Amino acid sequence: MITEKIPVCAYCRVSTEHESQLNSLDNQTYYFEEKTEKSGKYELYRIYADQGLSATSWKKREYFKEMLADAGLDIEIHRKEIKAYVSNREPRFRRILIKDVSRFSRNASEGLELVTKLREKNVHIDFVSLGLSTEQMTNDMIIGFFLLAAENESKDRSQKVLWGKKMGAEKGVIHTTDNFYGYKYIKDTNTLEIIEEEATNIRLIFDLYVNHNYGFRKIIKHLNDNNIFTRRGKSFVPQSIKRILENVAYTGDLVRNKMDSPKVFTSKSYATYKPKSEWLITKDRIPQIIEPELLAKSIEIRRSKLHYKQRVGIYNGLSEYSGLIVCGSCGCNYTKNREARTGYDFYNCRTKKYKGRKYCQNINVSLKQIEETIRVLADGKFYDAILKDKNKNIEKIEDEITEIKKRMNQQSVKEVENLREELKLLNEENNRLAVLFVKGNIDEDYLNTLQREIDEKVSKLIIEIKEKSMDNNQLEEEILRLKNTVTDLSNLEIKDKYTVHEIKDQISNIRVHRDKDNNKKAHLEIRFKVFENIAGIMHDFQ
Repeated sequence: MITEKIPVCAYCRVSTEHESQLNSLDNQTYYFEEKTEKSGKYELYRIYADQGLSATSWKKREYFKEMLADAGLDIEIHRKEIKAYVSNREPRFRRILIKDVSRFSRNASEGLELVTKLREKNVHIDFVSLGLSTEQMTNDMIIGFFLLAAENESKDRSQKVLWGKKMGAEKGVIHTTDNFYGYKYIKDTNTLEIIEEEATNIRLIFDLYVNHNYGFRKIIKHLNDNNIFTRRGKSFVPQSIKRILENVAYTGDLVRNKMDSPKVFTSKSYATYKPKSEWLITKDRIPQIIEPELLAKSIEIRRSKLHYKQRVGIYNGLSEYSGLIVCGSCGCNYTKNREARTGYDFYNCRTKKYKGRKYCQNINVSLKQIEETIRVLADGKFYDAILKDKNKNIEKIEDEITEIKKRMNQQSVKEVENLREELKLLNEENNRLAVLFVKGNIDEDYLNTLQREIDEKVSKLIIEIKEKSMDNNQLEEEILRLKNTVTDLSNLEIKDKYTVHEIKDQISNIRVHRDKDNNKKAHLEIRFKVFENIAGIMHDFQ
């Protein structure tokens, strides 16, 4: 009798892109290919491999995320936090083969949470070097210990790196690569030498900004017109001009310990400035390109509100249409600008602004045109467009809800909810047993006996939940979506005219296109939240 093989995947990871690490990645890949082929019971679906990435978080591990998605988990990123949720999709494999715990995660809480969610999808992880599998819940405590050890190792390594950087800063060690514009880095002597051609360009940038009142975009245009580019032969961008105009190093002083770097296992994911009292400054450590007084004037101008208002293309913080105006050509957001001479406010495509017309040639749109369009909608166009059919749309949606309910099987939704709650309680009970064992309140034999009983109950519950909710989950989601749309429509007050603020609240996005009849004019396609929902619903059920 031919036994059907179990579909499995493997995951490999190395934390750097050094040659030795890449060889390790090749070795891991070869190992899993051999292991699955020789096992006779596994069918290798795919090998997922990330390189040059840490396991302290899985936010940037693209292949790891892809593996979780193929395992039946939905991935969502909200405000820099990443979460995995159990979906209704069938996994493409039943086991994940990983060399050891540290390849999977160096964050104990995240790692155990993923183990639990994968188990709900009946997908188990085999840590081959440890001989442990998440299929047996009795292993959770041991796996948790290994995850915690990996996490503590990462924390310790991070602290040592930060301490080393601080010691280097106190000694005046130059910490840079060979791409510092204006200088050549001499690694053997840890010194910098001026590249005179680039230094001349730096002095020109300061002169244009301080003495000729040029803004960033005007400086870039001047540089391009005179064939002055970055070391890689590309055009300067506003951010690089800003860094040059604020860089103390060009005055000859080395400033270290300036930034507070993000730390592992914290919510902080970006560097921030430390108080100036904590900066470590070594005078005359670097060859000087500009005078300190020139840098001081540049920073003073940069921080001057008056100068901000006078400069072309100034960014005045988040505008009231921030994130709402979208390029109909490349899909990028539009950003607000102001013409200095006329005070003319307009929006242009972010891609075109920062990368140039080569990448996007979509038209600019004036703030006046946007506000005039919204005023026309408020004065009656909004009502004419679709609100007069409000009740008709509600009836259509309610008819769809009735039809979906008919399609649902006879299983009780409440029964499925009760089963899920029971599963949650069992997982909590298993965690409590692990804590009791660690505290010495129960011995290992008793722990194993109790966890085996929990394992059996969990396995049966997962199968039962899957069987009873398989046909209903997606239908329930559709019913909820439809009911929310009915609520949104019902709450919309029908009247001939609306305030501009009421119209803005209803806008999902404003897409900018070139007008077909006049390519020098912008055409605005305004999409409304509730109407996009209706259009999607009508499309789904037609």
